[in-house]
Amino acid sequence: MRRRGEIIISSSQNEGTHEFADRRDGSDSYAVRVRMDRFLARPEFRIKSRRQVLRSLLSFFNTPPDKACMFFVTKRLPEICGTLEQLVTTVRIVFPRNDQKLSAWLRVRSPFSYNVLHVIRRWNVSQIATLTGHLQSRPRSVYVSELKTLIRLIYRPIVILDAVDADRHIPLIVNKLYRLMYAKDDGVVFTGKQTKTIHNLSYQYKEVSCGVRYALYPLFMKLLCDNGKWYDYDTFFTAHRQKMDEFLDIKEEDRIIPPNGTIGVSIPTTRHSSESLRQQAVQKFKIETKTPH
Repeated sequence: MRRRGEIIISSSQNEGTHEFADRRDGSDSYAVRVRMDRFLARPEFRIKSRRQVLRSLLSFFNTPPDKACMFFVTKRLPEICGTLEQLVTTVRIVFPRNDQKLSAWLRVRSPFSYNVLHVIRRWNVSQIATLTGHLQSRPRSVYVSELKTLIRLIYRPIVILDAVDADRHIPLIVNKLYRLMYAKDDGVVFTGKQTKTIHNLSYQYKEVSCGVRYALYPLFMKLLCDNGKWYDYDTFFTAHRQKMDEFLDIKEEDRIIPPNGTIGVSIPTTRHSSESLRQQAVQKFKIETKTPH
């Protein structure tokens, strides 16, 4: 006999999915709400505070305000915004938006390379920064529902580029761009500065495609899922693909898939495990014990 709030592990065909039994009030049930709040408060995410979790635990008969914690608004969001800006700035330097001739050349010679760089350089980081600034002006009163637009702006390019791997594809793409810019043959070695740019761009893309993608996934899941089901990181982005595309306004043809013959594979690539990403996030966003809530 199941107790209220008992976790059910789903069958193998829905591996990675968890669901609460006896969900009398759907996704607003006490057990589902508390579990989600506790997950959002984990050190690698810190979207909610421990104080908010305690309040949620003690709220048996009513639902407390669903707000993001002050740390997330004032510290984590600006860090994520800065990570995105670094990537977009680097791409705009090597592949300027106003260089129509270079864009036309790359679009003809390597459509895949053009599409990847074009998606990144068009990323609306200025709007992300503006929204983040508005939220920081009232950090104690930001409701989770208010973060929906921000999540769309951040995740749409990430999901469109989901099959593009930092180590396998980004160096190839920048190599192709440089060879067009400097008319170099395949055998010519790049300068130290050009090699450093390729390395930096690969690193910055990995920080976004792995780090940012992981850091905000619980918030994305909370906004997207309303059926009480729980998806771990490794299955979330495939289990809700259709609903995710609707939320982000992505059509199947919008997704960029590496063509045959490029380095890597033409299907979504294997990423770091959720455990390694969790450890990296905890290390990167280390929180002092006396961090104000």
